[in-house]
Amino acid sequence: MHTNDKIRRFSIYRIIEHLLLFIIVSCLILTGFIQKFYTSDIATWIIVNFGGIDITILVHRCIGILLIILFLQHIFFNVIAIIYYNMEFSMLINKDDFHNFIKDFKYYMGKTNNRAENDRYTYRQKFEYWGVFVSISLLALSGIILWFPTFFTAYFPGLIIPIAKIVHFYQAIILLIIIISHIYNAIFNPDVIPLDSSIITGYLSRERYIKEHLKEYKRKIKEKRTKD
Repeated sequence: MHTNDKIRRFSIYRIIEHLLLFIIVSCLILTGFIQKFYTSDIATWIIVNFGGIDITILVHRCIGILLIILFLQHIFFNVIAIIYYNMEFSMLINKDDFHNFIKDFKYYMGKTNNRAENDRYTYRQKFEYWGVFVSISLLALSGIILWFPTFFTAYFPGLIIPIAKIVHFYQAIILLIIIISHIYNAIFNPDVIPLDSSIITGYLSRERYIKEHLKEYKRKIKEKRTKD
């Protein structure tokens, strides 16, 4: 649990999963948006250097498959951990998150001196998680429909194709907004400047743990005392 004055927050598995998600999504956004805005000079330059639009589309689809695999393994291993290892699914939204949001709002407005006592994940982190989860689900579904239009129009009205195009594009924008918000919270937020390195090292300082995840910190201390 502890290393000097630091506390283990993320496992090696979570660190690798986060890194792969960042790389894959970044590549998808790049190869996807240059297709959407192919008439721009920079998009044309990238497509040409990629080897043409057909290669760009192929690369985008292959990376999309990697994202789906990463997404499915995330669900699979979490379900296994919850069922067989009694792991608590900390990302579930509960009433405490709404109370914490209100308490933090009052704190930032200067109405109270106490911030919310967050558990393992804050309401902001849960919002980002479920935003990414829903976006990837819709991007994967709409992407598969666009990849195999003949198959899907054999069972559904032809309108499904333009709907899939709209969903795919706007969900990509929503995902990009969530990523920008996440980058701000992980790098430029005054509480973590110059960088929240916990997802890189796996550790968080005791000071920040108490400040940001006091409820979980108290539980960890209680569990440690029980074991001792």
